[in-house]
Amino acid sequence: MNAEQLASLQPALSAWVQSFRPCFERAVTFDYFQSYLLGLMADLRRKSVEPIALACGVAVRTLQEFLSLFAWDHARLEKMLIHRVADRCPQGGIGVIDATGHPKQGDKTPGVQRQYCGESGKIENCVVAQHLLFTDNDAKNPFSCVLASDLYLPQDWAADRDRCEEAGIPTELVCRAKWKIALEQVKQALAGGVKLNWVVFDEEYGMVPAFWFGLDEMGQAAVGEVPASFRAWVKRPACRSGGYASHARGGWTT
Repeated sequence: MNAEQLASLQPALSAWVQSFRPCFERAVTFDYFQSYLLGLMADLRRKSVEPIALACGVAVRTLQEFLSLFAWDHARLEKMLIHRVADRCPQGGIGVIDATGHPKQGDKTPGVQRQYCGESGKIENCVVAQHLLFTDNDAKNPFSCVLASDLYLPQDWAADRDRCEEAGIPTELVCRAKWKIALEQVKQALAGGVKLNWVVFDEEYGMVPAFWFGLDEMGQAAVGEVPASFRAWVKRPACRSGGYASHARGGWTT
C-alpha cells in the first residue's frame, strides 16, 4: 500500500483497534501503536523501524523508543485477541505450530545468535520466534491470524543475566524448548475459548514424545510429521519391563 492508501485505512483501523485502548495507559502510546500497525501493513521492502516511521510520518527515534521503552499491557492485549478470535470463529479452526528465524546482524538484539534460520534455510546469525497460527480454513472467505508469538531464548542468553538485563529481557524469561513454548501457547488459546479442531506441526515437534503426551493431556487432536526413525506403540503392550536386557534375553517382566 502507498501513503495515500495508508491514510485512507487509518479511520477504519482506529475504529477496529479501539477495543484494545485499555491496554495502553497513555494516549500517545496508543497512537504510536496504530502507526506501527499501519507500517506493518504497508508495501515496504523492509519492515524495520526506520522505513515504517518514515512511511507513517513519525520520527524514527520516537518509534524506536515506543518499541523499546514505552510500556503497555501485553498480556491483556494477547488475551483480548484470543477472545476476539474465539467469538469470531465459534466453529473452530486449525492451529498451526511453527517457528521462524529471521537474519539479524550484531549481538544486542534479544535472542540473536548463530542458529538455524528458517528464512534462509541455513545456520546463521538470527533471532527465532515460536508461533501459534490460526485459520478457519474457509474455502470462500478464509480467516487467519497469529494467536501467539514468543521469543525463543537460547541457553547462552539465558545463562548470561547481565546480557539479558542490558537487552531488557525480564528475569522470568528463561530458555525453553520450542515444543514447550508451543504447548503453553495451545493451552492459553484453549483456555481463552478458541476451538482448535486440529493442531498441525512438523517433525521438530513430532519427534518429541513429551509433546504428544502434552497434547493428549489437553484432549487436543493433532496431525504432525515424525522422523522415519520414530518408534511408537500402535497398541499398548500387555506387559512392561524396567530394562532392555530382559527383552534381549527373550524374557518379560510383568
